[in-house]
Amino acid sequence: KFFMLASDGKVLAALPAPDPNFPLLTTKEPCPAQTGGQVDCTDALTGYEFMNNIPTNFNQDIAEVRVVDGDVTMRTRSGVNVHFGELTDYGLKFEVLRQLVARSVSTGTTLTIDVSVVERPVTKEGNTATPATTVTTLTQTTGG
Repeated sequence: KFFMLASDGKVLAALPAPDPNFPLLTTKEPCPAQTGGQVDCTDALTGYEFMNNIPTNFNQDIAEVRVVDGDVTMRTRSGVNVHFGELTDYGLKFEVLRQLVARSVSTGTTLTIDVSVVERPVTKEGNTATPATTVTTLTQTTGG
């Protein structure tokens, strides 16, 4: 199932398909939700927290966020795949990511970027991300 979420985590509506205008949040395990209720599954809450704190300069470029057992990965609309890891060192990881994404855009190279260990970021050319095993998917609005 697909759900539209408000910025406070409230389920606004069930959708027949993802809305391409909003980032897609996927989780490995099903996360039951009802319109008007709050999402309360651990991975969905981690993804929700991640998405609510994305810096403004990244917000429009995020196509998909995947959370599996608290481990966050994402894909940008420009095709960059990112392994973010846990939500620790959030600001520093995004600063490193911003610099690495800027380099990939300027060189025209598709990258997979791993900032899960922020002291040792890794980049790989090409699309090497593993496909998600998604059971439940959620989309999120950017406003309340």
